[in-house]
Amino acid sequence: MGLYAMLVAVILVVDDNSIHRDLIVDLVRPLGHTVIHSTDGEDAIHLLESWGDKTPDLIIVDYNMPKVNGLGLLNVIRQREATKWLPVLMLTGSAQNVQSLVEAKGVAFLEKGRISSEKILEKIEFLLDGA
Repeated sequence: MGLYAMLVAVILVVDDNSIHRDLIVDLVRPLGHTVIHSTDGEDAIHLLESWGDKTPDLIIVDYNMPKVNGLGLLNVIRQREATKWLPVLMLTGSAQNVQSLVEAKGVAFLEKGRISSEKILEKIEFLLDGA
């Protein structure tokens, strides 16, 4: 495990599906990270705005959500000065539909249903180490 991942990180998890959201929370919380969760992109935007210049260390976001989807949230994240360089991991049910869109914005992604818990943790560690 890298040095940064051993330190406590603040991770924002944004997913409208409580099962998927809880899976991520259950994976990272035992590692000592602080996990804050949001139910959709609109809620996450309000949360980020309420923090001002403070930011989480990583945002894990679902692509397909009501109100504001993952791509809409990503656009807001990249437009805000405080968050434009923040590492983001996008989870999607179909990577081929969003791969080029999210890679163009410097976002890592994983396809739901085709990944193990270990793969998710590896990607999180990689993103936190690079932060």
